[in-house]
Amino acid sequence: SQRPKPAQALKHEWFASVTDADLPQSSLRGLVTTAVAKKADEDLKTQLTAANTLADLQTLANEFQRQDPKQRGIVDATYAATLLSQFGAETKVIQKTMTKSRIPTAGAAKTFAYGE
Repeated sequence: SQRPKPAQALKHEWFASVTDADLPQSSLRGLVTTAVAKKADEDLKTQLTAANTLADLQTLANEFQRQDPKQRGIVDATYAATLLSQFGAETKVIQKTMTKSRIPTAGAAKTFAYGE
C-alpha cells in the first residue's frame, strides 16, 4: 500500500477520534523502531562528520558509489562496516545503524543502504 498524502491522512478516522485510547501495539512499535533507527543514523553521521574533513567524506561517498556499480544505493554490509570504521565510526554505532535502519533480510544485515 502507498503512503497517504498529508491531506488524505488528516481525514483518517484516527485524527477525528476523541478517545484517549492507547495506540495499537503495531503503531507504537513502528514509532519506536523509526525513532531508534533515526537516532542510530544521526549518531553515525555525527561521528563521521567529527572525524573527517569534507574531502574525507567525499572520498567515503565515492567509495560507496564505486562498490555499487548499478547505483542502487546498496552495498555489502561487511564492506560498509569496514569502511565506516576506517573513517572513524565506532563499532557499536555501526552495528546499531546496520540492525535498526537497513533493508530487512533474514538474520544479520547483508546489505547497507548508504546516502540517506
